[in-house]
Amino acid sequence: MPLDSTVVAFPNQTPEPNPFAKYDTPSSPIMFPVSERKIGWQMKDGTFMPTDTHKAIVRVDPRNTDRAHVINVVNRTYKMIHNRELFNTIQNAMIERIPPDKLSGVEVLDRVSEFGKTCYREYIFPNIRCTIGGSAKSDIGFRVLAQNGYGGSALRLYAGAIEFWCTNGMIRGLHHSTYRRHTSGCHVAGLDKLIDGALRTFTDAERDWFDWAHTPVSNYRTLEFFKQIAKSPAFLDKLQEHYVRECEHRGQTIWTVYSTLTYYASHGGKGEVFAARDDGNDNHATIMHNREIDVARWVESDKFKELAEA
Repeated sequence: MPLDSTVVAFPNQTPEPNPFAKYDTPSSPIMFPVSERKIGWQMKDGTFMPTDTHKAIVRVDPRNTDRAHVINVVNRTYKMIHNRELFNTIQNAMIERIPPDKLSGVEVLDRVSEFGKTCYREYIFPNIRCTIGGSAKSDIGFRVLAQNGYGGSALRLYAGAIEFWCTNGMIRGLHHSTYRRHTSGCHVAGLDKLIDGALRTFTDAERDWFDWAHTPVSNYRTLEFFKQIAKSPAFLDKLQEHYVRECEHRGQTIWTVYSTLTYYASHGGKGEVFAARDDGNDNHATIMHNREIDVARWVESDKFKELAEA
């Protein structure tokens, strides 16, 4: 389902409303106020010795600007770009590269880890989708996951999809680029190519999904694959447990194996079979993101390709 990457502007046409505007509000968990603070260390006599080589990036309490939480320490030459400015740049590029009818109805989900040190913005496009039939029993929608952190210099855009039937997220490729501040604002090199690449990745993946949904697999070969990727006996048991549930609805296919993996990467709440352990470090979003990266790596492995091609 290739998209025409050229958006034509017609004279006197009423411009489409910005579909992202309702998400760029102070209530978003990634749109928190940040600032810079001088740093130093305490000498043995109790005096404070400042340093001019580094500075702190802090999250400011909007109710009391005298209160702040340090989220990173960076070189003094680091030029901070607020999430709002960076994501507006991404979204403006999406508006330019994606036709209005495909952009309409876009959904945005925001998450943070470590009190804002790492931020994730997920874009779901319900009007860019495919139906693959077979055991999938669901429409698959285009999805982009953007990752940014205060103190870094690389923007990561993960091309992917979401299965509407069970809200499983999928990562199929990574597109990253550096960004920097110019006198006129934020600049991301090759952002249009990143978005075009994510769309191509989604289109290319449809062929795999169709094949997986129509390819049967034995319980024995599935178990052998799970044994090869399982991190522990307990994790192996959980993979098997959920796979059996999936088979009741979808049958024994490669897609069912894949869906078991994407469920693990998408459902880590309390009470879930794959519940993520709370270590008190406010990093649940990063744990779940790392699970998606694990699944993407497993699917690209020779082990999975052998399972899917046999």
